[in-house]
Amino acid sequence: MKKLMAILVALSVALSGSYTVLASAPENVTTVNGREVIPVYGYVGSDKHVIPPDVDVPEIPSDVEIYVEIPVQIMFAAIESAGGVVVSPVFTIRNLSEKNDVKVEIENFEQNANSAVDVDGKLTLMLTNPAYESVVSELFPGEYQTKKLLVENLPRYTEESNAHELEFRIGGHWSGSFAEELQPVFDMTLMFSAIAD
Repeated sequence: MKKLMAILVALSVALSGSYTVLASAPENVTTVNGREVIPVYGYVGSDKHVIPPDVDVPEIPSDVEIYVEIPVQIMFAAIESAGGVVVSPVFTIRNLSEKNDVKVEIENFEQNANSAVDVDGKLTLMLTNPAYESVVSELFPGEYQTKKLLVENLPRYTEESNAHELEFRIGGHWSGSFAEELQPVFDMTLMFSAIAD
């Protein structure tokens, strides 16, 4: 258990970067039809220290109607000694818009075209804010004919409250073999819509 906690702490420290939507996207975040596609990196195998590549955070624009800060990458791990339970640090989406509340949806979650790993397991996205704790969204395998709603109304930014922050983590279970180390990669597409007053 100590090794598992050390890996989670290492992931949390290494993943402290974030990216603000509508700025110039870092190399590993792609914009497709106005939607941000965030890479989600996995590790399956024996206990070891996992550190992601460094990421640059771009300058933040100031005159936009939807102003949202999202993680530049998301990581999870399924460790053999933990019985294949999928764990991750907590990640945060922040609505920094002063004018609009926003709706947050998952538009798509799919294995990256360059990821040649057979995924034998289930991934979920779990909101960890007390107000949203019961929200669990199945990511993989999953059907995305329609978007999956995470939050209907993420409040606009105010200095008095952190209600504009949405925290989540990746969970699930790896049911495949641990005979070799695997590094599956997924692309998660989020969609943000301004909520009219």
